[in-house]
Amino acid sequence: MEEAELQRLHKACSNNRASIKRGAKAGCFYCLEIFPKEDVQEWSSDHSGEYAICPRCGINSVISQSEFPSLRDLRAALRPMHEYWFKR
Repeated sequence: MEEAELQRLHKACSNNRASIKRGAKAGCFYCLEIFPKEDVQEWSSDHSGEYAICPRCGINSVISQSEFPSLRDLRAALRPMHEYWFKR
């Protein structure tokens, strides 16, 4: 995955309440879990809007399946996102 795509997807974890509601699933690029959107019960906010808190690990690294053509594409994106944002 190219850096520009990683940057674009990272923006999708901010102000993401509407995109989480549009997708069937969401995934966390910190803990690498995928879960139904209904599992997201906690939200936080800052100057950029509301963002989802992962129901599995409590980190704000949640992206919606609505950002991807398929669930398989969401799953494939989580590890590169984790490596880029948490392992460098």
